[in-house]
Amino acid sequence: MPDLKQAYKTIMDDHFTPAMEISFIDGDSRQTLRYEKVGWVVDGVRKGLRYGENPGQEAAVYKLVNGNLALGDVRSIDPGNPLASEPELLQTGKHPGKTNLTDADNALNILRYLQDKPCAIIVKHNNPCGVALGSTLAEAYFRANKADRLAAFGGCIALNRECDLETAKLIAENYAEVVVAPEFAPGVMDVFAEKKNLRVMRIGNMARLAEYAAKRFVDFKSLIDGGLVAQWSFSPLARKGADFLPAEVTRKDGSVHKIARQPTAKEMDDLVFGWLVEAGVTSNSVLYVKDGCTVGIGTGEQDRVGVAEIARDKAYRKLADWFAWEKWQTPYNELRGKFGEEDGKKKEAEVDEMSKAEHGGIAGSAMRRVLPVPRRRRGRHPRGRDGDRPARRRAARLGRHRLLQRARRRDGLHRPALVQALIIPPTPRPRRRAGMKRRRLHDVLSFHDRLRPGRRRRRRIPRGGGAFVRQPQAVRLRRGAAGGAGGARGALPAPRARRLHAGPRPALGPRVRGGRSGRGGYRGRARREG
Repeated sequence: MPDLKQAYKTIMDDHFTPAMEISFIDGDSRQTLRYEKVGWVVDGVRKGLRYGENPGQEAAVYKLVNGNLALGDVRSIDPGNPLASEPELLQTGKHPGKTNLTDADNALNILRYLQDKPCAIIVKHNNPCGVALGSTLAEAYFRANKADRLAAFGGCIALNRECDLETAKLIAENYAEVVVAPEFAPGVMDVFAEKKNLRVMRIGNMARLAEYAAKRFVDFKSLIDGGLVAQWSFSPLARKGADFLPAEVTRKDGSVHKIARQPTAKEMDDLVFGWLVEAGVTSNSVLYVKDGCTVGIGTGEQDRVGVAEIARDKAYRKLADWFAWEKWQTPYNELRGKFGEEDGKKKEAEVDEMSKAEHGGIAGSAMRRVLPVPRRRRGRHPRGRDGDRPARRRAARLGRHRLLQRARRRDGLHRPALVQALIIPPTPRPRRRAGMKRRRLHDVLSFHDRLRPGRRRRRRIPRGGGAFVRQPQAVRLRRGAAGGAGGARGALPAPRARRLHAGPRPALGPRVRGGRSGRGGYRGRARREG
């Protein structure tokens, strides 16, 4: 078994060729893209990537040096404009690996749409953990780091402005693997020199990163049988508020449900910001954003409801962690270890209450994904109010959709405008009135069928003898050996008797009707019909 700790420090010798070509052939037409392998001189030795996705995987990075590709109306990016494929290493620290470059590349993928204001992005394993705008670059980085201080540990920091001394000092307070910027002000490298393992990359083309917003490239995905899937890279078409349409939905009956109001200018800015950040987040994903900063990011889940819960829970946990760091300079998860079990538990409860009072920072935020809201079930449970049941049994009965909505109502959160657009109000269902009297029995039974559809329960035999059979239009009483005439006075069935027989109405005896008392029981004399 190799030494795993040493494996992460070992620079592998890759056997990839110095150049590579990919040709697209259509008959006599050939379009070829030529690539050259990239390397860096470290300690007098030229090396490429340290390793690939994991230690022990050989890897190489190539830059596009020649060739053009045009397929249909789409044209690929021109060669000679490298970004993350050939960064300038100002400080090497540990030799860069595959994940370091892909983190920087995904950060640039988001930054190319956010060039109007100073912006900072912290990426960890190809997904952003904090993205923020600010009036200054230092403010933007502070807010991005505050969004998820724990996940930002060892991440890649990308800045869309020249890194100034104030921002560099804030970065040096935390542990980071990579810092990427178009330029670095005087004195910044002296601050970063104290971080021996920090890789500092200067990418000059970031100064005109906005030009890359509409550029396309061919995205390749390799299959385990050696095949390839080729697709054009994703580029969001909607990039400003005017590109978004008011949401509406047409129901099956032809009626149209629209949003109650248009988003405010601030809400629209947050929605656009979240939409552009989401372009670099692995699906399924849900983002909560507020005031140009991510509040909670859920990414890479199989279902959207689960990822919305993750984003919500992360917002609460990360805010509690930030409060713990501000008050005691200690992460939330280390409070008990530093202050002891009893005091640590009290401090955890204190910051939890602070996070709860702030609603995890989610209140007033905009949500990127739209979640359909299930129909609300009406009717009272026979065991009493929902609050009297254990939480685990409520979860099993209500399901995750209902729990998510209940948590949002409990926290006093307002649904953002975009989410409100596709929320269909629950269809009203008839409720039982206390004054129902002298109603035909089959109407009453049909009423309860509508309240609790799909439930079929056999009731006990009435005292008058025989068995009840629920018919489509009436209720009949079959005479038994112990009973007298079908029209004799006797107890009628319980009001929630289910339909036990469907089909043509058999001639089973006299039809009976009964009145209903205000307390839920049946009374009165059965009347013979026919």
